Amino acid sequence: MKKTLTGIDGFDKVTNGGLPAGRPTLIAGGPGCGKSLFTLSCVASIAANKGQGAVFLSFEEQVADIIVNAESIGLDLEALVDKGTLIIDHIPQPERDTFEIGSYNLDGLLARLALMIKEADAKIFGIDTIETLFVMFQDTSIVRSELVKLFN
Repeated sequence: MKKTLTGIDGFDKVTNGGLPAGRPTLIAGGPGCGKSLFTLSCVASIAANKGQGAVFLSFEEQVADIIVNAESIGLDLEALVDKGTLIIDHIPQPERDTFEIGSYNLDGLLARLALMIKEADAKIFGIDTIETLFVMFQDTSIVRSELVKLFN
């Protein structure tokens, strides 16, 4: 299986070469275990070390907070953003009193992500806290089928 180095030496060594190339990878764990920073580290490392475009989309943290948090582990995201090799975006969660009416799809999200991927000529993208989508909608089977579209 072809792999993509993450730039995290210990992880790349333990996994014999990093993450599976061209496939979705789910990073799972409890709150505060480092999923977001791990994903951001992988995305930023590929943008910085390989000069390839990358995208990081967050449903929880705003862009300014992401940049500050990344600085705490030595990642200079602003330099990558300024170079155009990294795009960071934030999609806020809807208000708690939002109601789901009728059917829906994730075409808007997919279009937004596709535009960022094209703009950055991204070879990798990370989505932080994708489970947020499952909390927002009652029919999680639709979310699952829409995610399959995303991954394809």
